[in-house]
Amino acid sequence: RMKTHVSAYERPPELANNVVPSRSEYPELPQDGVLYYCIQSLFKINLVMDRAFRAILEQVPNAYIVLVEGHISGWSKLLIQRLKNNLGPYYDRIIWTQRRDVDGFLRFLKLADVVLDTFPFNGGNTTFQSLGCGKPLVSLRGEYLVNRATWGIANLMPGNPAGPLMTTSIEDYIAVAVRLGQDPAWRAEISAAIQEGSAHLFDQQAPLEEFVDFLRAAAQGPEHVQPWIGPGPTAEEQPAWTKLWEEAWG
Repeated sequence: RMKTHVSAYERPPELANNVVPSRSEYPELPQDGVLYYCIQSLFKINLVMDRAFRAILEQVPNAYIVLVEGHISGWSKLLIQRLKNNLGPYYDRIIWTQRRDVDGFLRFLKLADVVLDTFPFNGGNTTFQSLGCGKPLVSLRGEYLVNRATWGIANLMPGNPAGPLMTTSIEDYIAVAVRLGQDPAWRAEISAAIQEGSAHLFDQQAPLEEFVDFLRAAAQGPEHVQPWIGPGPTAEEQPAWTKLWEEAWG
């Protein structure tokens, strides 16, 4: 097991630019309302997330959920049809935006009020980028690597200021996301704390150095490498997560 994180992520130059664009630059965005971004690859937006989307849109009347078009057009068409079926009248507050280059994506990201992490497959790049922008990022932690990634990344920040947003059930995920939409003071407080801690996410050399040490040890033979099996979910997490996993994947 690595003592540090497995990623040595370089801070994108655009994140050092504190200029926030205006919503008016993006005709698809409303001038008012709470923007929930879920801007990851569409294959990560599992069917089980539709329940969270609908609950957020029901409970936060001025909320909009922003999605990014798939790089394969068929993905967008399939998801549009599914969301129309499952969200009903609330689909009117789903916003689709075009794909952009990295700098354009990060500039657009700065306008998010809340970022919704995908589950059961968490973000990677998007997690670093969202936290780097100081965005409140709601995540659902599970029992496997793919659904513990965001939690692990957030823990790189001292004291993990995003901790209150790292949930362990879909009900808590919805509740936290809704509170962020309804309580702008709390949202601003969380955002400021994440922004302050986000410097610890980037340009860290320790993971590189540790990986080099591992490769050198492994080159000497397997007896020089210490195997490690990480802890699974807690007893409290397991029932809720098993139910969610079965719903997501059948």
